[in-house]
Amino acid sequence: MNLSLLFLDSSERRTQPKSLAHDLNLDRLLGESTLGLLLTVCTPEERKARLGIFRLLGNSGFAESFRRLDETLTALSQTSAACKSAKCEFESLIFARNLCVSCTAALDELDRLCVYGLDNALTLCIRSFAESVSERREILREAVSSTEPDVSAFSELSLTYLPGKLTLTKRRDESISDRLTELIRSMGLSPTDRSCSMRVPPELSDSFERLLPESFARLKSLCGLADSLAEALLKLRREVGFYLELTGLAKRAKAAGMSVCPPEYSDRPVFRAKNAYDFTLLVKDTKVVPNDIDFDESSAVSFLTGANGGGKTTYLRCTAANLLLALAGCQVFADSAEVGSFDTIRAHFPADESFSSEGRLFEEARRVDSILSACGRGSFVFMNETYSGADDIKGANLTVETARKLRDRGVFALWVTHFHEAAAETAGEPGFAPLTTVVDESDSSNRTFRIVKKRGGGSSFAEDILKKYSLDAKSLERALRENLPSGERSAGKDESAL
Repeated sequence: MNLSLLFLDSSERRTQPKSLAHDLNLDRLLGESTLGLLLTVCTPEERKARLGIFRLLGNSGFAESFRRLDETLTALSQTSAACKSAKCEFESLIFARNLCVSCTAALDELDRLCVYGLDNALTLCIRSFAESVSERREILREAVSSTEPDVSAFSELSLTYLPGKLTLTKRRDESISDRLTELIRSMGLSPTDRSCSMRVPPELSDSFERLLPESFARLKSLCGLADSLAEALLKLRREVGFYLELTGLAKRAKAAGMSVCPPEYSDRPVFRAKNAYDFTLLVKDTKVVPNDIDFDESSAVSFLTGANGGGKTTYLRCTAANLLLALAGCQVFADSAEVGSFDTIRAHFPADESFSSEGRLFEEARRVDSILSACGRGSFVFMNETYSGADDIKGANLTVETARKLRDRGVFALWVTHFHEAAAETAGEPGFAPLTTVVDESDSSNRTFRIVKKRGGGSSFAEDILKKYSLDAKSLERALRENLPSGERSAGKDESAL
């Protein structure tokens, strides 16, 4: 009996490293359960089926039914926990019946989802499950219906205090709260309303059984009747939460001005997106600048260089986080996206750790070796200032050497680095495409950057400022010539020509 709204089977799945969620700041946006599912590797068919559910969640009726399913599964979870913690037989019987009620309610909500799904993967999955439990479902309905008078009989019982003893009697038209309040007052005490957990003592449970033995017997027949079904349904609670949490994140992003779209899947190794956003910046009150993503076999490995504070790490995080979402069958934060046949994501970020006696460079090399051993064709690697513990010459050489290994294995990679020499040395080689940061001239009110494919020139913040105010070398030379007397200006031109 297996039902999965994420279309996961019961076999063991590969997962992306847990550290990836932390490196990409996803653990600041999403809960642990959702992150665990997001990092679980799924098949291309599962991705497409999940996107179908995300599309359906755009329908208000389906979304409301989906939320009701979530509420029903939450109630089922609470009832299941209560069954396991029952302190006496009477509690066990009542909770067992409530478990039957909760299971049938959850199955009813699943049926309602099929009205919107038509013949998609969701409907096929639910109907297949419904057929496998149809007999059990009818048994539960009949059991719940047949024991309704028994529950009513127990609800009519009341406690009366007489000097020296408690008497169990039948009494109508009183709530449990009213009965307890009257009982406390009859003992000369003043009741205080408080929220508390009421438990039935074993002695009272025995009294109930002696007073209503037939009802007790009928309720006993429900024990264990819904356990296996409840177990199967409770697996859905985590999966329903996955969809609802990511849908909530998408709404939050749209409210902040970001685009959200379903990715198109390709059989080719490619990752492209138009105006992609680093949605992890939603944790901050900051403007998010969109950037294009463009990776294919001709530009599989890209070094990203440019100004400090120019958004290089933000771009890396944007690319990696959106790729992870797409590979999990989720919507991405962009105008449009095309994602190829990747199944492995690895990242190397500067680690906050105590380095061994060999030092930081040794630790970085060890971590890189681990990444290389796990990657092959179908992998996408993200490197953030790797080998920054080395001097410029050694760091650049190690960077180029590792990047070529990745390229030769068919691995895609985005590498943020301050080693401009690495980008310059590999420029023009097959599979390499250098990226750099440039000032967004369209934004005159703020200094913002965009990422472009360009032969890296090592442009810095200071150089950009000099150009903006015409204080760079070329601007000063031109201004000098324009301010010279005509004779000297001609001489200056002749000299420059020489």
